[in-house]
Amino acid sequence: MSKKELLRRKGVSTSLPNFWTPKENGDWIFGECIRITKNPFDETMKAYIVRGITGSSKDEPYYPFDDKQEEYMLPRNVGLMRLFEESNLSPGKLVYAEYIQQRNIGRGRKVKDFIVAVLEKEEAQQLFASQMVLKEKVEEPTVEKVEVKAE
Repeated sequence: MSKKELLRRKGVSTSLPNFWTPKENGDWIFGECIRITKNPFDETMKAYIVRGITGSSKDEPYYPFDDKQEEYMLPRNVGLMRLFEESNLSPGKLVYAEYIQQRNIGRGRKVKDFIVAVLEKEEAQQLFASQMVLKEKVEEPTVEKVEVKAE
C-alpha cells in the first residue's frame, strides 16, 4: 500500500459513507468503529461510522478482516444508540450488530430489535481463533458398511 493510500485511510472525508440498512431478520454488520460524530440529520444523536463487513442470516462473520471492508454509518435507532453507549463503543473497538425483528408496541408504534456485541480486537482474535480450533477438531462421522448374510 502506498504512503498516499495509508494517509487517505487515516484521513476523514466530508462525504458520508453508505448507510447500513438491514432489511431482513438476521442481517448483520461486523467491523471496527472508526469514528463517532454528530449525526448530520439529527445533531442530538451520535453517528457511528464502522469499517467492516455485512451479511445476512446465511453468512458467517469472520475476523481478522480482509480487504473487502467498506465504511458504513449505522442506523439512527434509539435502541441501537443506547446499546452502543452502554457497551462503551469507541473508535478502535469492534462492533457486531444484528437486526432481529421489527415489532408493534401499541398505538401504531413500531420498534426494531437488535443484538449488539462490542469487543476489543484481542478479544475478537481469541474468539475467532477458538472457533477455528473447534472446526479443526470436528471430524466427519465415519460410515461403515455392514453386510448381512441370509441363511
